[in-house]
Amino acid sequence: MSRHCGPNKNVEPILKAAEHWKEVALLSDRGIFENKQGIWKRENFETLDKNIIKNIKEGEGHYEDKLEEQLKSTQSEIKQLASEMHWFLLLCPSNILESTKVKRIKNIWEWSDKSFPEDSESKWLSPDVLCGIGSGGRGFSTNIWREFFFLIRLMLALKKLSVQQRESLLSDGWKLAEWLEQIDECDSRQLRHMLLFLLFPDNFERIFSGEHRIKIVCAFTGEKEAKVRSLSALELDKKISKIRKDQEEINTPKLDFYFSPLKEIWQEEETGKNLILYGPPGTGKTYWIRKRSEEKYWSKAGKPNKKTYLDKELSEARWVDVIFGVLHDRNKKMYVNEIFNHNYIRIKSKAVGNNNQHIIETIWGILRRHTETIGNKTPVVFDRKPDDAWVLRNGWEKEYPNMGERAQSWKTVPTQGANEKRFEFVTFHQAYSYEDFVEGIRPDVNSNEETENVRYEIVPGVFKRICQKARIDPRQRYAIFIDEINRGNIASIFGELITLIETDKRVVYEDSGKPKSEGMMVTLPYSGELFGVPANLDIYGSMNTADRSIALLDTALRRRFEFKELMPDTSVIKGSRNDGRIEEEGSTIDLRALLEAVNLRIRLLLNRNMTIGHSYLINVRSFADLKKVLLSQIIPLLQEYFYKDWKKIQMVLGKQVIVSEQPNTKVFGDDYDFEEKPEYHVVDEKDITPDKIRKIYEYQESN
Repeated sequence: MSRHCGPNKNVEPILKAAEHWKEVALLSDRGIFENKQGIWKRENFETLDKNIIKNIKEGEGHYEDKLEEQLKSTQSEIKQLASEMHWFLLLCPSNILESTKVKRIKNIWEWSDKSFPEDSESKWLSPDVLCGIGSGGRGFSTNIWREFFFLIRLMLALKKLSVQQRESLLSDGWKLAEWLEQIDECDSRQLRHMLLFLLFPDNFERIFSGEHRIKIVCAFTGEKEAKVRSLSALELDKKISKIRKDQEEINTPKLDFYFSPLKEIWQEEETGKNLILYGPPGTGKTYWIRKRSEEKYWSKAGKPNKKTYLDKELSEARWVDVIFGVLHDRNKKMYVNEIFNHNYIRIKSKAVGNNNQHIIETIWGILRRHTETIGNKTPVVFDRKPDDAWVLRNGWEKEYPNMGERAQSWKTVPTQGANEKRFEFVTFHQAYSYEDFVEGIRPDVNSNEETENVRYEIVPGVFKRICQKARIDPRQRYAIFIDEINRGNIASIFGELITLIETDKRVVYEDSGKPKSEGMMVTLPYSGELFGVPANLDIYGSMNTADRSIALLDTALRRRFEFKELMPDTSVIKGSRNDGRIEEEGSTIDLRALLEAVNLRIRLLLNRNMTIGHSYLINVRSFADLKKVLLSQIIPLLQEYFYKDWKKIQMVLGKQVIVSEQPNTKVFGDDYDFEEKPEYHVVDEKDITPDKIRKIYEYQESN
């Protein structure tokens, strides 16, 4: 019973209002508030499409101010239609105040120079109708213009159908959900989920967040996140519907995913994870990281919307490319304040987190640097006019075509996106520094090498870059994977950020890139920027215990991370028979028993942290494979462990593999006495037989 929305929540007045909207507006074309014929007709939505979607107002300004300007030249009934459409848009969100909803609906209506009907205000703008069903999140409020665009497109497609076709479509929820797949941005719009719940509350859930839908399916089905993210909105609906049916059989029909007992199964704290994987070499740490990155931190390719595409492109672009793109987009001379107010600059500013004054100074600096000067080796793409306006330099098309192609792509947006990774991978070492990890000063590669006028610039490190990406995309998880984390000087590399990575010090950001919750922030020493670690960033580290003990790891780091031990697991070794064995000339070798015997001896001679991981044998399918691994990987590793103490290596692998011989001391004659020291070496490869390998573990088995 998906219409049940938790205790003490009566949604029936809202559902009745939605049913009235369907009968009056969708099927009869009449208005909601005045019951006027023809308000919801196809021609009016074509007008909205022309004046709003095809006439987007960019730049600063409030959403309603821009909308009023777009509707200024339209007839009164178009403005009234826009008001009624916003009434429907606001039926579901419970995170918007009722007074705010009423004000917006009435304000848009009054653009038609008519007072809002009093009887409709008491009936359709009452608290029990506008109280909301579930949170649309801050994203719904911020992107309500996108939801409005979606509603216009949806209504255009619906009104092209005959009344009979509409009646058929609106009488079957699953048929409607399938039909909605054709509407642009269907899978990414919350209104799509709201519409289906309002019209078919017994078939669809009040789960309006796309991320929540994905988490619910993952939690209840156990399917991998990457696979679930690849599903369409309709496919997710079907899985959620099955989950409900299964849970109703276990519990009660009166269930809601945002209340117990279902809530605890899928909801998790929206904070960063700090985890270090540790164990001997070859225990699958790299494999674990690769699988984790593929399952959780990849965005599947699809048709990108303009905002998402530009956020990614501009956040990673150089400032010169962004400013070039602004002038290319407007194709006219522009003053610095006009460049500063362009959408590209706002997106880039959000990514880097600088204040307005810093951005203006950056724009001036980039414009001057890339203008015609003697000895300048940077791309010369700008010209300064006598009135201090700026244009693209004549001839840039021939000299810098790549810049033009990139700027053009920002204007058109590709029809097909690419798989995008939401993680970074880095390896620590003794020379790795704060400047590599967070930020530092680097010489400008484009500065003039023929003079002493070498420029330096502040360059973000790998950690700061992934934090910037996570900050402007707070609805998705990001990660940084640090291999050999114990080999770096943690205090030096993290600096003041060692405190900021704690989960309770993280900052939760809004879609706009501004902080929306309490967290700890510091001023970075090089750039002077105010910086916090996003809550949607996960930090993973890995370390080999054979290289350095956990006990010697930086204390400050140990207090801020959870630890997961990965030890040798012989059960994952399949061999050629899927039981851990390989066959050679009619006899078998038990790879699992072999590794267990070797590791038992290593533990007795050294310790458990220096055992050999299962990955060394996991791909062995033949005796030739085994000999190759033994000679090129395992024996060299044992040489490191025992520092060429061949006697102990012989104790691990046996005298049949590591042989010893007494040197010939007679070359010095009989006048000298030498202490006899045996020389050890690996038996010739051709002499390593299956029987000699079996003896490594058969001795153990016999005891």
